[in-house]
Amino acid sequence: MTSANQLTVLRILSVPFFMWLVASGSVGTALAVFILAGATDLLDGLVARKYGQRTALGRFLDPLADKLLMVGALVVLSLENPALEVRIPHWLPLSVVARDLVLGIGALSTYAYAGTKAFPPSILGKLSTLAQFTTILAVLVDNVIPWRIPFYAGLFGVTALLAVGSGLQYLVRGVRIFACNRG
Repeated sequence: MTSANQLTVLRILSVPFFMWLVASGSVGTALAVFILAGATDLLDGLVARKYGQRTALGRFLDPLADKLLMVGALVVLSLENPALEVRIPHWLPLSVVARDLVLGIGALSTYAYAGTKAFPPSILGKLSTLAQFTTILAVLVDNVIPWRIPFYAGLFGVTALLAVGSGLQYLVRGVRIFACNRG
């Protein structure tokens, strides 16, 4: 277990704690945990590259940790909660979860059919993750320091469009892999 992987595991372990903090109304502390979890995402990659700690386990755990944090945060911030004046609309986590389920099924199918294990992230996928992070951060900050930004509808819409768009892009990649291995 490399130090980079330990940081990733720490991020995974922070997810239920973060969700509990939001659900129990400790939004300020949840914001701090979310920022620290985001920092571990940056650090684990830097540590892995700088100290030659890239591992197969890390390639599996890092995207898993990202998904758990993003989906967990989107879901808990969309639930009825008297501590949240600003919430994420239910359709946003539904669109992200649906995309992730389709991608997971597609990845398993592609692996089973073509033996393809590597699914490198696309630019659109990275932008989708950045939009999700930004949306979550904005909602958390707004619930701690009310600033009532006027562009939530646009932020939620862009986040959903990037999630769906990147999902379609990965779907096209999967179809191409199937087509190349057909003959």
